[in-house]
Amino acid sequence: MKSRVWMYTGVLLIFLLISGSMVIAQEVSTLQIDPSNPEFRTQFSKLEFKDRFAVLATSDGANNYFMADFSQLPGKFEKIWFLNLIFQSSRIVNIDPGIDRNRVWFLASRKFSEKEVLDEFEELKVRTMKESSQMTETEKSEWMKINDKYK
Repeated sequence: MKSRVWMYTGVLLIFLLISGSMVIAQEVSTLQIDPSNPEFRTQFSKLEFKDRFAVLATSDGANNYFMADFSQLPGKFEKIWFLNLIFQSSRIVNIDPGIDRNRVWFLASRKFSEKEVLDEFEELKVRTMKESSQMTETEKSEWMKINDKYK
């Protein structure tokens, strides 16, 4: 009789462990990455950048999701130049349609390390600021006429 009670207790314990881990896995996977949704953005509004340009905000099974601090880019020219560099990247993808925000969302496959991606963000920011400093306002204006897809 005692062995049967232990067997049922063991089976019940295993069932509870499995069902509990399934609930946790479902909760993690239900996070919908939607930067255009104000409720989604609110969940990450307190994320600290600590003078960094980009930070890892969250992850799922396939991707890491990063936010970049666009307040560090002084104007629309720099933001669009930076995004054009991102479009050429083989690691980082812009998933946020709003360049007028201070925090803009990106994703990168988990096959790339967090450091690789953050280093690329920093490199592209440096390249953007260098290009901006070397162009005249007239040159920037002409470039924007051709490349500003965010009108």
